[in-house]
Amino acid sequence: MAPPAEEFAWLADARRAWADELAKLDDESLTKPGLLPGWTRQHIVVHVAHNAVAIGNLLHWAQTGVETPMYVSPERRDADIDAGAALPAREAIALYEKTDADLQHAIDTTTDLQWRALVRTRQGLEVEAATVIWMRARELWVHLADLATGRGFDSVPDGVLRRTLRNVLSSWRSRDEGLDLVVRPDNGVSFAVDTGNPGHTKVTGSLAAVTAWATGRGSDGVSVAGTGTIPDAPVWL
Repeated sequence: MAPPAEEFAWLADARRAWADELAKLDDESLTKPGLLPGWTRQHIVVHVAHNAVAIGNLLHWAQTGVETPMYVSPERRDADIDAGAALPAREAIALYEKTDADLQHAIDTTTDLQWRALVRTRQGLEVEAATVIWMRARELWVHLADLATGRGFDSVPDGVLRRTLRNVLSSWRSRDEGLDLVVRPDNGVSFAVDTGNPGHTKVTGSLAAVTAWATGRGSDGVSVAGTGTIPDAPVWL
């Protein structure tokens, strides 16, 4: 079965948003810092380009039955990003555009049966290939904010924010981290890592703000009931 139409829409909107932002960036602006420590905007562009290749590897696995990991190794992944960050700026953008187009072609040629094939993520999770549409959409929306061009988490669709927040809390729970936290966006829907913990810390703010905090993107717009001291969020991935 193919991924839900909503996920395809999230991905299409994210791709358009990326195209719009990259069209505004000149060579100098790509060398400016993004929101990720130690990375320029160009690092982020190249990272997202290589993620397209990695997602494409999973679709190749689904289409052919030949096991194809997302990345050869963590070391190779990091080296490729560093090498890409040293490219002339236009070449980095061209790399993003090519890998994004190649991935879209792979998506367009994946059949309903192939979407059901089992593949493994970088974290070792076995998932249906259909999951990669959500993986790529989330990657694009989160890193769009990391470019620090003015599109923050408040520009991310609410559905993407809610699902990302659930993903983050699930990741914490799998490692027994953040069990004292309840994240409560202003819309009133609470997300608890461990609902049985009576001594929880309630983190509040807009859905965009608490999702940014949970993914390690700062605490602007976030508050904590009682002490007022905002804890650092556990590592997401």
